[in-house]
Amino acid sequence: MALINETNGSSLSGLVGRVVVVKTKWGSYMRSAPQYSKSSWTDSQKVHRQRFKRVSEFCRQFRETVIPQIWKDTNVRASGYALFLKANMQAFSSQGELTDPALVKLSTGVLEFPQGLQLNAAQLMEGRLTVSWPDAGSGIRWRDELMAIATGEGHYSDILNTGILRGQKGGSFELPELKTDATHLYLFFGSKDRRSYSDSECYSLINAS
Repeated sequence: MALINETNGSSLSGLVGRVVVVKTKWGSYMRSAPQYSKSSWTDSQKVHRQRFKRVSEFCRQFRETVIPQIWKDTNVRASGYALFLKANMQAFSSQGELTDPALVKLSTGVLEFPQGLQLNAAQLMEGRLTVSWPDAGSGIRWRDELMAIATGEGHYSDILNTGILRGQKGGSFELPELKTDATHLYLFFGSKDRRSYSDSECYSLINAS
């Protein structure tokens, strides 16, 4: 193991070839990277790797839609993809199966999601939904727009901008286009400039009509 002297506030860490550089309060150290093989993995490690693989496969489908639009700038210390994956680990079992669509988090941010938002699916057979909420917010928040993502049988729609503003306290919109019948709907709000979002809330459409 070798110590690397640092000057002018420089910092070095990470893996270089078969050498890993580790930063401590005393400086950066170089040491041989540990060697692992599949035969050295414990049962617990194998289960974790399988779960991580399945969650990664789930998250990759949002690389061109949800992640760059909503999650990219939520934390300067980590990538939007890493944050999205971490937030959605809770929705998967140790075997990597999606346990509950309501645990999936498609949006995050500082905007408030309206308390008491109600979803009326009476027109679901015609592909329309009605929403309402009691509080219009105040000031610039009146212009926050309701957004939606539909899901069914493992498929997810693109983000739908419904055109319904927070200040309107509700309205109706067409269900987002999806390859299969929708079973759940994720609703959230985005600011007019699309720089801020709210957390998403999941609503079941099964037997809703």
